[in-house]
Amino acid sequence: MRLLLLLLTFLLAFIMVSCQSHMPPAAEIPPAASIKAMQAKLAEFPEGSPPLEEFSVPAEYFEEICLALLAAEPDPEPSKWAVLGYIEITTNSGERLFFSLYTTEAFTTENGEQHISLAFRTSKTDYYRGGDATELARLLRQAFELQ
Repeated sequence: MRLLLLLLTFLLAFIMVSCQSHMPPAAEIPPAASIKAMQAKLAEFPEGSPPLEEFSVPAEYFEEICLALLAAEPDPEPSKWAVLGYIEITTNSGERLFFSLYTTEAFTTENGEQHISLAFRTSKTDYYRGGDATELARLLRQAFELQ
């Protein structure tokens, strides 16, 4: 009986470790100070807004955009999504990071506003979900106006 209990405990521990090892790590979002350049493209979002062709994001928006991406957590089972656009970051060291942006389900903020949840995929093909696509789109549209 003890041997069976020990074997089951070992099996359960092995399964837990195996499941955790398949979860992608937190998204690698560089600090704003280490970003040399940022390009972005935005689809027609929110609905009725014109799409934005690729543009250079002004440096004063780097920090807010990175913070918007940091709100997302690994998503091992991505849900249905719609394409929002992309962000490409070039760091001071020359590393290029690509983020495909998506929208998922709607949610209501504390003050009653309807917003859409953000999801993205990194160049490493890991998926992340969380944050506010509506807010990120607002930031990107403001940045586009300043270019």
